[in-house]
Amino acid sequence: MTVKKTQQTLNTTLEKAEQSLNGLEAALVNNVGGSLLANNGLPEGWGTGTLGELVVVERGSSPRPIKEYVTHDGSGVNWVKIGDTKEGQKFVTVTKEKITEEGALKSRFVDIGDFILSNSMSFGRPYIMGIQGYIHDGWFALRLPAQIETNYFYYLLSSSYIKDQFDLLAVGGVVKNISGELVKKAVLPLPPLAEQTVIAQTLDTLLAQVDNIKTRLDAIPNILKTFRQSVLAAAVSGKLTEEWRGENECELVELFVEEIKSARFKLWRETELNKFKEKGKAPPKNFEAKYKYPEPGGNKLDLPKTWSVMSWNQISMWITYGFTKPMPHIEEGPLIITAKNVRLNEVDLKGAHKTTEEAYNSLRP
Repeated sequence: MTVKKTQQTLNTTLEKAEQSLNGLEAALVNNVGGSLLANNGLPEGWGTGTLGELVVVERGSSPRPIKEYVTHDGSGVNWVKIGDTKEGQKFVTVTKEKITEEGALKSRFVDIGDFILSNSMSFGRPYIMGIQGYIHDGWFALRLPAQIETNYFYYLLSSSYIKDQFDLLAVGGVVKNISGELVKKAVLPLPPLAEQTVIAQTLDTLLAQVDNIKTRLDAIPNILKTFRQSVLAAAVSGKLTEEWRGENECELVELFVEEIKSARFKLWRETELNKFKEKGKAPPKNFEAKYKYPEPGGNKLDLPKTWSVMSWNQISMWITYGFTKPMPHIEEGPLIITAKNVRLNEVDLKGAHKTTEEAYNSLRP
């Protein structure tokens, strides 16, 4: 993908995400489905009731010891555990374990369409049964009358309005739980059935927009990664500055290469002289004759005519491994860079240790 196309994709994704967010914000401001968003009391025609007054609340039950009732036999029945659900999931459609029919007699049955509500650990999370099954005492079963619309009830139980009440009613320290008598005290706003349906449908639409926005935003990191790679590839191939080269006079590449060769030779000569100095010896008159400029590599790249290909060893003095044994640490000296200092697209020197000149020079070839 070219730089221009990648940038267009990124801009389009961001624009659509922004448009969706603006639309969602406008919908909330305009009080779409506003019955739930009203701050000053309940609308006319609405009522309230406790959870215990409006629906049947029953606690689950577990046959004990449970391991004696877990079965892999085809005649087993679904055994719903907390691990069969996750946050944000709406329906329970499969269970990892089954229990025997004998175990089912000591448990609580839930039918398709019934609600289950977690009452410990991640308590207060609602789910709708998409299959028949049995629940242990870490769940409440909630059975709705015909006057309460299923999806409205799901959104209501998922709202902070109800969750905040559950938090106040729950007991415990690190692991909170809520008893059946306490959970029944939560107060629910209840509009007429037709309005419940409208609210649920409106929330379906708005939350679908939220999911759509999330999908677009989740795609941005990969688009940015592709964009970065496209820009880098264009930069090192000359495509990024193709137009600039057409409008500007470039220096002869041969002169530039000679400058690099000259700089490399000077660096090599300085290094060799330092070695002789450290040993207390004078350099031989012909020591510079040892210098050999590396041969170019065999890679042929499709580059602009004003560019040149050079291998790593033609532009550097030496390439070697890092240290393979512990290095001494001192207050001031050459930095020691380890894997923990390497981050995505950068080297973070914060906290990097320093070593002695002697240890550093021991790494040189």
